[in-house]
Amino acid sequence: MENDPKNTEELTPEQQLAALRTEHDAMKQQLADTELRNKVTTFTGEAFDQIVKNAAERHMKFPGSSPAALDDMTPEDMLVGKHIMDDRIARGIDAGYKLQDRLDAAKRTMTTDDAAIGAELVDSPMLAKLWEDLKLKAKVANLFTPHVNMPGKTLDLPLGLGDVNFYKPGGEGQSVAATNLATAKRTLTAYPLKCQVDISDELDQDSIIAILPQIRAALTRRGAEVLDKVILKGDTEAGATGNINSDDAAPGGTEDYLLGFDGLIKYALVTNSGQSSDLGALAVTDFGTLMGLLQKYAVDFSRLAWISGWYTYLFAVTLADFRTVDKLGAKATLLTGQTGAVYNIPYIVSGEMEKVDDDGKYTTTSPSTNDTDGRLLLVHRDMWRIGVRKPFRLATERSEAKGQTSLVGTMRIALNSYDAAGVHTAIGYNITTPA
Repeated sequence: MENDPKNTEELTPEQQLAALRTEHDAMKQQLADTELRNKVTTFTGEAFDQIVKNAAERHMKFPGSSPAALDDMTPEDMLVGKHIMDDRIARGIDAGYKLQDRLDAAKRTMTTDDAAIGAELVDSPMLAKLWEDLKLKAKVANLFTPHVNMPGKTLDLPLGLGDVNFYKPGGEGQSVAATNLATAKRTLTAYPLKCQVDISDELDQDSIIAILPQIRAALTRRGAEVLDKVILKGDTEAGATGNINSDDAAPGGTEDYLLGFDGLIKYALVTNSGQSSDLGALAVTDFGTLMGLLQKYAVDFSRLAWISGWYTYLFAVTLADFRTVDKLGAKATLLTGQTGAVYNIPYIVSGEMEKVDDDGKYTTTSPSTNDTDGRLLLVHRDMWRIGVRKPFRLATERSEAKGQTSLVGTMRIALNSYDAAGVHTAIGYNITTPA
């Protein structure tokens, strides 16, 4: 209301009374808003203090400003950091903000799109680090680096130019026949792999936060194992016989090794069966036999790798030419998973190279009786390419009917060799005992 006497004199008594009442009501509302804001600030502060206390009890760390610090964040670190920022914003902007309600919402409905109800649990820094951790734990996949980032479902890989022909000229100043350089390509095709973990509503908020690191560790470990598995044992054969992972029965149809491409073992054991050898009792000469199958590809030892399971490895370490990690020195860190070397070629032990039947394939009937032999793989690392269309990603899916939240992991990968009928990969099978 204006305090101008002239304006006041022009108002009737009824108008003056109405103006006073309006001003009084506005002041009451302003006072009520101030009291509400003070109450909300107190409530939010108390809730925030409790979050920090819980974080300290779980020994959470708060990230610094550097990218490296952000990379080291765990899901629970990000959740706490997000609510710290929300709390600061809420103190000066949103009078109706209730932090505890937001925390409860995170328990009830987690999504990857909405802030404070799940986005913090599967944020991009976590996803990026999840994929990097998965790759670091993979032993076989790390042999074939760098991985190819695929812009689409398929990607053509040029194989380079063919050899140039040299001729003896017919005489001085005479030309020779020109060589038409041959060109070729191989195609990478990406296929999806998925996994799912369900979290029930009966878990309270702290339980969900506490279990996330365990889920993340399990996804990282198993994701690395499956990545190695499909590279080694991928096989598209769905018939009653012939699949190297189920030679005596048709696969169920959803097995991870049915992804869509054939792996290293299928390549050497079946597709190019001339690249396989029945070794029997393992001897040092068997390593030379496999190297002979690689022909010119066996020349550069630094680009080769031995791969076997634990069974064959136990035989290999008894051989005189096997060099253990303690004798390799700095070379022991050449590759992730390297445990030794034969002929200066790194030796990788993979849990995905289990014992198999005499023919090098796995038999599902009576494995303890039939699957008793080992395998040994030799591969030229430059002759295979791994494509990545979609690195491992984690999303959430809510089901009110089931009363649960599902964490769904997905990755899309591809594998192909540079030469469909090349001699760059070889396998020895029917390995029983050391000679």
